[in-house]
Amino acid sequence: MEKRRLGRTGIEVSRMCLGTLTVGALQMRMDPEGAADIFEAAYDLGVNFFDSAMIYGSHPHLAAFLKRIPRDRVVIATKSYDYTYDGMVKSVEKALYELGTDYIDIYLMHEQESRATLKGHDDGFRCLSELKRKGTIRAVGVSTHACEVAEAAPELGFIDVLHPIFNYRGLGLIDGTAGRMARAISKAHEAGLGIYAMKVLGGGLLVDGIKDALFWALANDDLDSIALGVASKEELRLDAGMFEGRMPEGRELAEAYRRKSIMVDEWCEGCGACVAACQQGAISLLEGRAIVDRSRCVLCGYCGKACPGFHIRVV
Repeated sequence: MEKRRLGRTGIEVSRMCLGTLTVGALQMRMDPEGAADIFEAAYDLGVNFFDSAMIYGSHPHLAAFLKRIPRDRVVIATKSYDYTYDGMVKSVEKALYELGTDYIDIYLMHEQESRATLKGHDDGFRCLSELKRKGTIRAVGVSTHACEVAEAAPELGFIDVLHPIFNYRGLGLIDGTAGRMARAISKAHEAGLGIYAMKVLGGGLLVDGIKDALFWALANDDLDSIALGVASKEELRLDAGMFEGRMPEGRELAEAYRRKSIMVDEWCEGCGACVAACQQGAISLLEGRAIVDRSRCVLCGYCGKACPGFHIRVV
């Protein structure tokens, strides 16, 4: 598996980053040891980069994995929405405890939406910068679905890593187009930021054309790494092979990638919590029940997390 330097951080990462959203509480709710088996298989294939977030509920899965291998052989990224100084301190401390480690390679402010959001979260970023100086984290990052944030990130000086949504159809972007995001990524990379992309398969919406979508992303040299979630060792094998230029047969892909979707229970109470939680505008209420626009849904699972009755989930 090809390795690249993640911008100016000096951190070396595999071109494939294994995303852990899939195995965590928002989607498969996989047993931590079962997930660790997949992570270990990825490690054996040369994957050394693993992405998580507080909201994913996948820290226990990574903790089980970290007990099996030398800590300094892997790169762990995680993120949270905390934006106050004290809130970020608690968030990082909780992540360290849940992961069972004494440092985190990359800590990101999760899903920043605009320049105004970045400015309003100064205290959280100040905390992360101080923790970086202390060695508790190695790099400060930001994840985003917004071109505006990707454009602003290199101007701020304290952001080392950019984690943007990026696919050839622009699915999931809350502003702009795939072309605008590509230009922002190029400028950020030129300025020294490490870039690892998310949702190059559009949250599963581009699975039918996975080879086109993935090879389009792999052709972009501004991407140091590309995060993909997997649900099985078979998916992992096919994904890792494509990162190394091996083209699977269509039948293999069809069997391995069973289309996931959002399911809303018939007894949905129509409270609207999922609507407020969906940044893609993919959920609305009709006759007292949540409905999903699957052309906009990126299968993040945040709607299910917000539902007080657990009436909506990724299956």
